[in-house]
Parts: sequence; structure tokens; C-alpha cells
Amino acid sequence: MKLVKLAMGAVLSGVLVSAVAGPHEKPGSGLTVYLREATRTFVLAPGQSDGVSSACRSGETVVGGSPTNIPNNVAIAYSALFFDGVNNGWTVQYRNDSTQSVSVYAATSALCTAGKLIPG
Repeated sequence: MKLVKLAMGAVLSGVLVSAVAGPHEKPGSGLTVYLREATRTFVLAPGQSDGVSSACRSGETVVGGSPTNIPNNVAIAYSALFFDGVNNGWTVQYRNDSTQSVSVYAATSALCTAGKLIPG
């Protein structure tokens, strides 16, 4: 059987994504990417940080992600993929730099595809 290289490639949040069809896949079947969103509402006191994480399902690996709601009353402390040895996805931490407590509606999305994450 012939190995078919698909003409797919993109940079998603700094992560290079490419796809190659294996011998048991139909040529042109493409890469399926799932959007896994998580939301959460919480209150941040001045100087406090908290966040929300969106996890890929079993058998999937994260290929990118981002906040999908950026409240105007807080700062993003960081936005990055997470991997705890078993689970993976995207996490966003919000920080309250004001002098007042604020209510935050936080949302993040992970872009997931079939596969597994292997640290290199």
C-alpha cells in the first residue's frame, strides 16, 4: 500500500500541525480536529488568579487552543497547553490587577485530534 501525504499543515497557537494518512486510511480522508470548550464563572479578589481548562477526550491529543472569552476587567496571566502524564488540553489563567473584586466569565477551547501526546 502507498503512504499518502496530505496537503495539510498549519500553525495553531505556536504548535505545528501536520497530517500523514496511514496505510489503513482512505486517501483524502483528512485530519479531524475537535473543538473542546470549557467555561466557568468565578470571583477574583484584587491580585488573585484563577482559570479554566479544556481537556481533550481519551484517545485525543491537543494541537492548539486559546481563550474564547477575554473579559475586559482582568488580564490573562498565561494561556498554554497542559499535560499531566495522562490528560492533556488547554488552560488559561486570568489575573485581577485592579483594586476591586471582579466577577469573571472565563472560557477556553482546546483543539484536539486523534492521537497521543508524547513528551520529547
